[in-house]
Amino acid sequence: MIKDAYDDIRRHLRDKKHNEKKYQVLCTTSDKTIYWKLCDSKKIRVGDFVKVDNDREFPCDLLAVASTNPTREINVTTANLDGETNLKKFKPINSRFEYLRKVTANFDQESNAFRPLEDKYDYSLTVNYQSPTKELDKFEGGATTQEGQTFNFEFENFLLRGAKLKQTEFVVGIAVYTGLDTKLSLNTKKAEKKYSVTERKINDNILVLLLVVGLLVLLIKILEFAYFDLRIGNQSWYLPERLYTPWSYAQEFINCLLIFTYLIPISIIVSFEINQLFAAAVFINKDYLLYDAETDIHGVANTTSLADQLGQIEFLFSDKTGTLTKNEMKFKACTILPEETVYIKEEDCLMEKQMTYSRNKFSDSDELSLNEDLESDDESDSSSQLGIDDPISRPHTPYHQLQDSKVTAFSPKLKEFWTLVAICNTVVVSDDNSDLSTPIYNVSSPFFTPPLKLSEITLEFH
Repeated sequence: MIKDAYDDIRRHLRDKKHNEKKYQVLCTTSDKTIYWKLCDSKKIRVGDFVKVDNDREFPCDLLAVASTNPTREINVTTANLDGETNLKKFKPINSRFEYLRKVTANFDQESNAFRPLEDKYDYSLTVNYQSPTKELDKFEGGATTQEGQTFNFEFENFLLRGAKLKQTEFVVGIAVYTGLDTKLSLNTKKAEKKYSVTERKINDNILVLLLVVGLLVLLIKILEFAYFDLRIGNQSWYLPERLYTPWSYAQEFINCLLIFTYLIPISIIVSFEINQLFAAAVFINKDYLLYDAETDIHGVANTTSLADQLGQIEFLFSDKTGTLTKNEMKFKACTILPEETVYIKEEDCLMEKQMTYSRNKFSDSDELSLNEDLESDDESDSSSQLGIDDPISRPHTPYHQLQDSKVTAFSPKLKEFWTLVAICNTVVVSDDNSDLSTPIYNVSSPFFTPPLKLSEITLEFH
């Protein structure tokens, strides 16, 4: 019970910390002057205009109405919902709300706060939408402005609670579902007590021991009655006469059962739970080998009931690569046919090496192969058969021995190659950077990272 209470208290503290996160909510005065006010996430009500900053989770289900991106796109990750780490694009409901664009443009970069708004706006909006449902990929509704303009909502306008804003300075949204009505809460199952395999085995063994002890005590009392009372009782005149009643039978059975309880290792449960508590709270949470200095993240045991199971895992199933590994691609080298040059990425520059070819002597075709492991006698045979002037039969040099040189100017074909690579992705150049000479590249997937690394060799795309 003490261990369960410890887990419940930790869970309560985590929930309290999450519910007390500060968000800016749009408020209004009696004369319709609007201003921003810091508010706990648990105090957000349906209909509030909420501002969410970059790299922060949405405190409730929001209907996006404004974004700071020039393209009005809203980049979101839903790793907490479905485990997908790639960026998903959303958009505000309508672009005709001039007052919302003016409110979002009123953000002061230096003070990291909103300047006071002196103008008065009427931002009345009637929103009609469906009742709360568990479906994460469905949202239906519409809105009517004070001028009578009507339009329907799309799922791309809907921002789920638990999702995180990425590569967007901030967004403004209308709270449509809060608290237990959010889709995340509706899809959350009630927390059940988790029992490890070891605990189940201990409980089963103790139950078997209880049954064995009960049967053993019952057998002993039956033998006692049959042997002592029937055979010896009449001959043992010096023993007091025993009067048996149902209650006396129960008393003797319980007394005998208490004597045999020493066979049941009740204390092993207490010892086992203490070991679980120390393993989770001390050894896992305080293990420096589980600390990542780059991300400042350490191991955290959310429950103390399953700590001992980590060493008993035999099989681990994954639906895709990247769940347990790191999706990371690095640009190493490339070649552009029909050029005979290999371009190699170094730390801060691009190097080039000239390739040499030969005909494959084991094939009748004119297939070309890179000569990395050719012997000297093969070189002489190839030269004598094909002629030294044949470009395919030039002297062969192992790849690692080729002379390399730094690329100082990009050829038209090389520029065309990287232009095609650059436009075949969803890389976005962010202008939210004080140093304009080093633009920030935002990607929706790790697979789009390699072209960005070419900025290190002074090849940049804008």
